[in-house]
Amino acid sequence: MSNDITKYISKEELDMMKQIMTADEMEEIYRNYNPKKWAKDKLGWIARDYQEEVFDSILDTKQMVLRWGRRLGKSDSMAVLSLFFGDTQCNKDDTKGSYKVLIICPYDNQVDAIFDRMKTIVENSVMLQESITMRHHKFIFSNGSVIEGKTAGSKSNTGAASLRGQGADVVMFDEVDYMSRKDISNIMMLKKEAPDRIKFIAVSTPIGDRTMFYEWCTKAEELGWKHIHRSSLVSKDIYDVNPDNKLGLTYLEELKNQLTQLEFLHEVMAEFGESQSSLFQKRFLEIALLNGKARNWRYYGLDGDIPIKMNPRVLGVDWDKAAASTNMVLMELNRREGMIYVLNRVEIPSHEFTYTMAIEKIKELNDRYDPDWIFVDTGYGAVQIEELKLYGLKNPETRMDKKIHGVALGGKIDVRDPITNKKMKKDVKPFMVNNAVNCFEKQMIVLNPEDPKVVKQLEDYKIKSTSSNGRPTYTDVNEHIVDCIGFCLLAFEQKFGALFNIVMSTRILGINKNIDDESLHIVDANNINRIKSLNRENKGSEIQNIRNVGSYISTRKQQHTRIQNRRRF
Repeated sequence: MSNDITKYISKEELDMMKQIMTADEMEEIYRNYNPKKWAKDKLGWIARDYQEEVFDSILDTKQMVLRWGRRLGKSDSMAVLSLFFGDTQCNKDDTKGSYKVLIICPYDNQVDAIFDRMKTIVENSVMLQESITMRHHKFIFSNGSVIEGKTAGSKSNTGAASLRGQGADVVMFDEVDYMSRKDISNIMMLKKEAPDRIKFIAVSTPIGDRTMFYEWCTKAEELGWKHIHRSSLVSKDIYDVNPDNKLGLTYLEELKNQLTQLEFLHEVMAEFGESQSSLFQKRFLEIALLNGKARNWRYYGLDGDIPIKMNPRVLGVDWDKAAASTNMVLMELNRREGMIYVLNRVEIPSHEFTYTMAIEKIKELNDRYDPDWIFVDTGYGAVQIEELKLYGLKNPETRMDKKIHGVALGGKIDVRDPITNKKMKKDVKPFMVNNAVNCFEKQMIVLNPEDPKVVKQLEDYKIKSTSSNGRPTYTDVNEHIVDCIGFCLLAFEQKFGALFNIVMSTRILGINKNIDDESLHIVDANNINRIKSLNRENKGSEIQNIRNVGSYISTRKQQHTRIQNRRRF
């Protein structure tokens, strides 16, 4: 047993207990002061190497803060520790008849997830299943312990006022960085009852805000917290090739591909970085402008010549409420360069006939540029979409009835989660915004350096707030160009997925598998041979392009040693 039980029970008491207790009873005593052994014996749960420090030090720690990346078992650790404290009551006040473990999350669905996980663990434990009554967000032990789940005041801006009267022996914060300072301060008031006995355990993946979680982590010793930082890179499985990935990418490369740099810094590296409320970082906007300047890029006038269409083109349209301006952006995915150009931008000024003029302008742009798809906001555009489709039916040569694709920004979309590799439904607007941010961070965008309005709107685009279910609310003033760009990049992702993903993946193929200092090494896409296969002039159809990377992928797969008996990341 790794834990020295004499830290908690004197040698004299221990000797006396051995004389009057059976071997099984003494085993239970030792187990109750060794969380790892307790979890293994009673739950069949074994801590991973990067989780061991938590379980080895929790009995001697009053305040512990875990800054961990995604998929490291934060919820599992919280579930197991909650059950351990509920079963052992190791820090109980003997003058009290009750014992409570309080689990506090920002949102209801997170409370659901932890209690669902605990329910599964208990149902598979022969030693615990008969001693716990499971109710909604409440587990009652036969020894009188209670584990109860609550939400903080984040969703109602009440500052967790309802939790002030709650007594607790152990308080666990899940995703504490999503809670406000007011929420946390009110919850920490529970400590006043018995500051030397009550335990606080805070767990979160950072979002970049400088709240109390940031202070606990960066000033841990000064504020009396034990701080344990783990990036997702401590999981060996993250370096393995995902057998379901047709491009031969590792799980780490997939994450680097599908997450923005800021998301990667927060969710994988568990670093604070910048606040996630700022979305399009200035340095990447400057790179997009430099891309345009290096190519002497300008918009093609609506009355002049336009480039011959050799690549996928899309048009994004954002309507606004009646009598407000309508914005349109044309973009093209250049196969040869692996870059996405903003071909043109049109704004219909607000007046009485804005919608009518916008419809006519869409028809004109369709005739001149022949976009493959036209992604249109359905929020204020349901009638216009119907009119454009009817126009396409009456004029089949325009193909407008087939090109028009309405996007409901408040709806859901089917996507594959980059961590779990499972298909899931996500909110359209956050997915669209994230996709756009990712494209800028992969340095794929070419902007017109003489159109400062585009850059201004991108710079000002931020997350204003987050709802009770975790859905962000974005800037809603002077943001229509950003939405148009988002529609275009969403169209490339949805309608040209194979090509789009190959272009995206070339930006992260230089990741080094053996990362000793938890840093990532990125090489320029132009140095990757695979990008050359995207040249339609040389390789023919898009399907053939994808097949031509097969030898590269096979070689790449051979470079990654399989980890035997691995757990999927």
